[in-house]
Amino acid sequence: MIYGITKAIPGMIQSFRDEQAELRADHRMAMEKANERSERLAKSGHEVVNNLSQSVGRVADEVQTLREHTTR
Repeated sequence: MIYGITKAIPGMIQSFRDEQAELRADHRMAMEKANERSERLAKSGHEVVNNLSQSVGRVADEVQTLREHTTR
């Protein structure tokens, strides 16, 4: 019993601490990867919206030009 208290329990506690530290590190790494993915997706989305906006602007300009030429 004394052996269990002095040797086994501290070893079990240390093992638990090590396991928890590893789980936290794994979770931290997973969160960093998720954040990187989110940043890439957001950047990609902004680029798509920007390109779409430019395309709509060009179409509006072309429509305006056509109107000007047909009303003359």
